[in-house]
Amino acid sequence: MNTEITAAADCHVVVFAVPGDPHELAQVLVEVLGMHPTDAIVHARSAPGILPDRLTRERAEQLASAIQRIGVRADVATAGEIPDFHHGEIVHHGNCTDAGLVIIEEHGDLETCVPWNEIELICVGVVPQEAGRHYPTGEMSVLSAARRSPHAPLEIPATAGPELWFIRRSPFRAFRIDHKRMNYEYLGERKSDSATVNFQSFLDDLLRHAPDAYVTPSTRAFLAHGHGPERAFHFDSADQLRRYTQFHLMIRRHALDVPATQP
Repeated sequence: MNTEITAAADCHVVVFAVPGDPHELAQVLVEVLGMHPTDAIVHARSAPGILPDRLTRERAEQLASAIQRIGVRADVATAGEIPDFHHGEIVHHGNCTDAGLVIIEEHGDLETCVPWNEIELICVGVVPQEAGRHYPTGEMSVLSAARRSPHAPLEIPATAGPELWFIRRSPFRAFRIDHKRMNYEYLGERKSDSATVNFQSFLDDLLRHAPDAYVTPSTRAFLAHGHGPERAFHFDSADQLRRYTQFHLMIRRHALDVPATQP
């Protein structure tokens, strides 16, 4: 392997809008990157977002320019400009208190307390829970106000389930919650036998305590189920949800003119 070439491939292309016809974007990926048509259409249907391919600066700028020529806004970002979530810090036990979200470690000791005003972003999506099950992502709005509406319990297929990412602003930390692996004992009498219902109660508490957090379109679609397409909050994989969260954190920080690099 040529290490000089590998080291130079440190750029990603960020697509900021949904293409009118994903096949147009797929064709650009085929022509510029030599991608297989099937892989290209999968990439195209995940837009808007950060394309996963690591490219040289020259190739990334070439791809971004070609995408802009079909009328879709695109830009180049280095790996260092994209918030690095790794796999996220998994939360298994939490408690919503007046002071903040208390995260409890496996043995019951306090691990950290995240003040409510430090929660920068909240992102929820439904992801497959077992191999072989896929969901279309379709079109997703990029920017809009973070308003929530009351909702009834959401029916989720047994092979899929909601996952939540939330971001602490300073120090930067990315947390991830799997609805089935979370301890909801703090809910007390509100606690249900359903992990999905408990997750929704926890999400309601999180949103109520952190009203200034940026709430992604997928989260609002999840809360407004029954009034919009499920494809707005269903993702093909947990990794696709992670990249979606990264993308919206970049949008949030760009809107506030805050650097996206880690402290």
